[in-house]
Amino acid sequence: MRNTLYWIGLALVVLAFIACTISYYLLAFGLPVFGIGAVLVLFSNRSILVKALTTLLPLLLWFPVSGAFLWFYVLYNRGTPETYLLPPGYEGEFVVVFGEPCGVEPELEKDRRLLRIPADGRLIVKPEFEGGAIDHEYYFIDSVGNRKPINAIVEFKERTTAMPCVLLGGSGSVGETPRPIFYTYLYLFNKDSTMHALDDGSVQDAVHACRGGE
Repeated sequence: MRNTLYWIGLALVVLAFIACTISYYLLAFGLPVFGIGAVLVLFSNRSILVKALTTLLPLLLWFPVSGAFLWFYVLYNRGTPETYLLPPGYEGEFVVVFGEPCGVEPELEKDRRLLRIPADGRLIVKPEFEGGAIDHEYYFIDSVGNRKPINAIVEFKERTTAMPCVLLGGSGSVGETPRPIFYTYLYLFNKDSTMHALDDGSVQDAVHACRGGE
């Protein structure tokens, strides 16, 4: 019976370790399961050394293993790195529409996709939208190609202290099947900290014009 306790406890400890490694959201599930497994191991007939290794080793390994898992996940599940080039003094929303045969084919620079945002803030490109972790850089670029870095922010409240800065608004689609419009929406705060809602209609108009009035 006490031998069975060990194997059940070991199974619970391993299950909890895997769950807590692959997702931090599973900690609420994994920690109680680990606790139950550890108690069963401690009440088993194994030696003190085996009990200690079974219960303490997962705790010692969890942080480095979960960190390595996250690193590999980001490495193999990220989209193509993108560099956004904007006109000097640009302010407000800009949108990149993906997966349109009528769009432009962006240049590549050191394995980064160059997205040259036009003055109207509507860029339509041929490559399909890619999900996963993002790697974005933002620059103002003048007529002779000089670039000035633009800060990237992740929270709206950061805009007032990081100008000029770009906030990634999100990605989505508009229009109906069979040809919905897939886009990424971003906002550049240059001098004005006010953020206005995305005008979906102007995006659809630009794409319809690109498609030849479809």
